[in-house]
Amino acid sequence: MRDRRANSFSRSPHFHGLSDLPYQTATRAGEGGFAYGADGEWEYIAAHEFASGVTAVAQGLIATGIAPGNRVVLACGTRHEWALLAFAVWASGGVLVPVHPACSPARLQHILRDTSPSAAIVETRRHLRAVADIHGGLDALTRVWRLDGPRPDGCGPTRGSGLRAIVAAGAHVDPSAVLFRRQDVAREDVAAIIHPPTTQRGTHGAVFTHGNLLAAAEALVGRLRPLLDDAPEGPPTALLHVPLTGLFGQTVLIACLMARVRVGFPARTSASLAEIATFRPTFLFTRRRLLSEVYDLERATEVEKSKNPGWDNLRAFESAVDHAVDYGKAGRKGLVRRVSHAMHEWLYTRVRDRLGGRVRFIAGIEPLPQRLTHFFTGAGMPVVQGFGTLETCGVFTLDIGGRSGPGGVGFPLAGVQVRAAADGGIEVRGPQVFREYWNAPGRTRDAFRDGWLRTGATGSLDADGALILRGPRH
Repeated sequence: MRDRRANSFSRSPHFHGLSDLPYQTATRAGEGGFAYGADGEWEYIAAHEFASGVTAVAQGLIATGIAPGNRVVLACGTRHEWALLAFAVWASGGVLVPVHPACSPARLQHILRDTSPSAAIVETRRHLRAVADIHGGLDALTRVWRLDGPRPDGCGPTRGSGLRAIVAAGAHVDPSAVLFRRQDVAREDVAAIIHPPTTQRGTHGAVFTHGNLLAAAEALVGRLRPLLDDAPEGPPTALLHVPLTGLFGQTVLIACLMARVRVGFPARTSASLAEIATFRPTFLFTRRRLLSEVYDLERATEVEKSKNPGWDNLRAFESAVDHAVDYGKAGRKGLVRRVSHAMHEWLYTRVRDRLGGRVRFIAGIEPLPQRLTHFFTGAGMPVVQGFGTLETCGVFTLDIGGRSGPGGVGFPLAGVQVRAAADGGIEVRGPQVFREYWNAPGRTRDAFRDGWLRTGATGSLDADGALILRGPRH
């Protein structure tokens, strides 16, 4: 077997648990915080305001009976209230059970029966009905809130009304109760139970500790530190155009708080280019569809211009793209290549401006074609792509700018060991590997071999230590 271990990134021992993060960020004026899109504008929340909000919501959860170790189901999309509620659950000592907003009612009911939560917070009327239909059979479930309740006039929902109800319930609770709960949390305590986004029967939730999620975020920050340090002047910002119900989205959110990066949430599930341009993110976490849209818009612009006599705009565009791809593959080596790159800067500047003009790197949650990866990298926005499984906090290798080559999915994160077994199966171990499957000891035993997690993927490690995938293991 071939074994590869990345250089270790120093752990932050002062983090007892995830709920420490909002408070350490709040101590540094002008750093971190959140923003969310609303009516074509951006609303900003300072780091200390977010920390105060976490305390207020945690007080409400404590007042309504949430005890340490109690599960809280959160069925909500990517919005700043998700972050507020998640950190409040952790601050109260609870265990988060996130559910995708598009989850079917039947799937939500399965998760409720499986985890026996003490509280459920849902975003949609459909999910509220699903909870109500089985509420009587769930002895532990004592509190159910709908995040956006109906308006008094019946014309649509009132944003955050359920959140305000939770806060109101805790008005009489002293904030010190939250502090004591936070101080009792250890990295070994359970933080979240994550169920895979599938309707397949027999699937089980994966159990993650505070230490698992902190280790994954610390490793991510460590690997991206050179890009973080090279960010443009001004407060660093990240636009999260990814689901927070998935482990990768949660790891990114935690990493942003850890690195004191302001996090922006788009007004809707799909961020518009206009929204991105006004937010002007330093780091963009997005889907492949948006990057393809940027490329297609630029090409369509030059196709339209080429209809006029004179300069062959489309040919110039294709030449600039080819050079960016070559530059993205080979880097800045050679004076001729750098001079040629400068000659095509007219296109690269336009592409960067479509995304706000400050993007230092782009991270995709879906595989991006090699040509697009190298194009955006060559245009000055390196594409970061990771590979992982649910059980590894969503990512255990990271590729920056396509450096791991065709079929490569990057190099192991700090503290992670990766090996290819004799049968070609990829196995992993490290601090971000989950603890167990919920209520499934037999499946947990089968998932490991001598302490190594069987990922279900097949592949190999090349001479430089990059993971090369061959496919799933059947």
